[in-house]
Amino acid sequence: MNFTSLAADLVMQDLVDCLLAEDFFGREPLRLQDSSQWQLRHPQAPQLVEQGSAQQIWEWCCDDSEQRFISIALRPGITQQWEKVPGTPVLGRQDERWTQLSPEDFMKWVFAGKATLLQDSERQDNEKGIALFLEVLRISVWQTALSLDHKVDEQNLMAQDGATFFRTMEQCASLRDRPYHPLAKAKQGLNEQEYLQYQAEFARPVALNWVAVDKTLLQCGDGVEDLNASFPARYLLPENLQAELDREMQARGLAGSHVALPVHPWQFEHVLQVQLGDAFAKGDCQR
Repeated sequence: MNFTSLAADLVMQDLVDCLLAEDFFGREPLRLQDSSQWQLRHPQAPQLVEQGSAQQIWEWCCDDSEQRFISIALRPGITQQWEKVPGTPVLGRQDERWTQLSPEDFMKWVFAGKATLLQDSERQDNEKGIALFLEVLRISVWQTALSLDHKVDEQNLMAQDGATFFRTMEQCASLRDRPYHPLAKAKQGLNEQEYLQYQAEFARPVALNWVAVDKTLLQCGDGVEDLNASFPARYLLPENLQAELDREMQARGLAGSHVALPVHPWQFEHVLQVQLGDAFAKGDCQR
C-alpha cells in the first residue's frame, strides 16, 4: 500500500468512526448482519472481513429508489459502541454492482442519501457547506500522505535531552493531529511546499518575522507591567539578535512607541495585510 492509499485508509477510518459516534445516521440501533451470511447473500461482493470473523456488516441504504447501499465492516469499539474494522474497504453497491469508495466518494454517497430527506430550499443551503467539506477532505488526504512519507527519528528517544524529547513528541503528534476528527488534520491555505516547510513532523527550522506594534494598542497579561523590561524578543532571541532588532527599531524611530512582536512567516505573507491592513496604513503596525 502506497502512502496515498494508506492516507485515504486512515482518513476513512476516522471519518466512519466519527459519523457513527455522532449518530449521524440516526440514534436507532444499527441493523447489522453476520459477515458470513452477508457474503453468501452477495457472492459477487469483494470480501470485507476474514472468513470466520465475528465482525458484523452494516448496510446503509442511501437511495431506496436507485437501490444504492453502503456496506461497512464493523466491530465493537472501546470508546464508542461500534467502529469500522481497520484496514477494510468501504463498499458502494447499486443492485449487485460494487465499487470501493474513497473518502470523498463515500461522503458524496452519504450526502446524496441525506439530501433525499431535505426540502429543496434546505438542499440548496447545504450545497456550499458540502462543497467546502469535500474540498477539506481532499486536502486532509494529500497532507496526511505527505506526513506519512516522512519518517520521524525516534531512535534512543528516552535517552535524549528534554528539548529533543519534546520536539520529537510534537513531531509524532503532528502526524495524526486530532485523529478523531478527520478534517481537523487539514491545514487549509498551505500548498505542498509550505506544508513541508512548516509542519512540525518535518522538523525544519522556521525563521520568525517581526512586526512593530504601537504599545498603546496592546493588552498585556498579569505580570507584564513594563514593556521596556518584559518584551517577546527578550525571551525568544539571543542577545546579539536582540541588539540587532533594537538597532533597527531605533533607526526607524520606533523604539519608544512600538514593541516588536514575532509573526510566523506564513501569517506574515498571507494574513497580516488582509486582517490588519488599516493598522499598517496608519502606522500602528509596521513591518
